[in-house]
Amino acid sequence: MYFNTGRNCRAKFAKRICQQRKALRVKQDIPRYNLYLHETQNHYNLALSLLTDLKGGTMTIELSSSVLFSQLQYDRVYHHLGQDYSRLSSGLRLESAKDDPSDYAISNQLRAESRLLKQARRNAFDGLGYTQVVENHLNTTTHLLTRATELAAQAASGHVNTEAKAAINAEYQEIISELDRIHAQSEYNNLPIFAPSGRTTHIQFGDTSNETVAITTQPIDAAAFNLNGTDILSEANAEVVFQKASEGIDHTSAQLGILGSKYNRLKDTLTLIDEKIIGTQAAESQLRDADVALEVTKMTSHQIQMEGAKAAMAQANLSPERVLSLFT
Repeated sequence: MYFNTGRNCRAKFAKRICQQRKALRVKQDIPRYNLYLHETQNHYNLALSLLTDLKGGTMTIELSSSVLFSQLQYDRVYHHLGQDYSRLSSGLRLESAKDDPSDYAISNQLRAESRLLKQARRNAFDGLGYTQVVENHLNTTTHLLTRATELAAQAASGHVNTEAKAAINAEYQEIISELDRIHAQSEYNNLPIFAPSGRTTHIQFGDTSNETVAITTQPIDAAAFNLNGTDILSEANAEVVFQKASEGIDHTSAQLGILGSKYNRLKDTLTLIDEKIIGTQAAESQLRDADVALEVTKMTSHQIQMEGAKAAMAQANLSPERVLSLFT
């Protein structure tokens, strides 16, 4: 900060102080006069210490180190206070990698794992739906085979006449047709459930081969039970049909048992996945989310520090301002 001065700078400064002292003395304001004597002497000494270049006709008032320190403190607190506001408004402690690089990287890994687990959960639910559809078809097939054994047992009885056997056989042929229809038209998500040589569907609920459930279905058409082209018009044929249909029931019952175990495994998997999701999200939250109570406390502390920094800056600038007032 520079002011035009001459050789008589000190003399002018001293003259102005004497004039102000005289004005107070004339007014007979002794207390203020004594106080002014003390203050002006201090200001005079300070002003003289700040006169660093008189040869060039200028006076330089150097910036005080206390002013610089106060400004640095203010900038630091201002930065922290802005960070407090940002965290409280977003609810996040980690908004970008610069906030905490290591924790941010870990939280991103946990977030990716959480999303993978959620997809695995959806896959497991789809697997449950798939097993229920397969179970419904197998139950229907078992019901049809059971009815076929009933009709075969009835037709094998010697007291049933030819006309009755023809009527019984007509119903039996409808059962055979229904078995073929179920086998051919059973679908899940536009994909066939059964195939002539069997079909295996893998339900993926993880990122390794061990984290899958394989659901295998066997064919359930009439040919699979050796019932295609059969009838129950005679007692001998009825006995053969009875035997093959009974074997078919055993076959579908075995499939239902295996399917039930797959269903239970998927249910247990869902429970485990849910627990993993909760744990993963909790761990991510601990790293990424802001502690509101802590952030409010820090914000209050920084607000107080900012007010203190403002007061310190004002106080640090006070002495140069008083010196300037002596030249006006």
